[in-house]
Amino acid sequence: LARTIRGLPARVSLLMIEHDMDLILDLCEHITVLHEGRVLTAGPPAAIARDPTVRAVYLGHTEGVRRG
Repeated sequence: LARTIRGLPARVSLLMIEHDMDLILDLCEHITVLHEGRVLTAGPPAAIARDPTVRAVYLGHTEGVRRG
């Protein structure tokens, strides 16, 4: 899948719904993270990877998670 996506022309936009964060962080230029049906945050992969709220939600510790 990753090889196919990387082979697409740069002008092609793609919406992916995926829970494999390693795949998403590797492939995407911009990421929007949803939590309970709402946008939790959005930005470039490096910012998403270090976001403490994203890390908490995806590690299963949602106490103190900001809600939209």
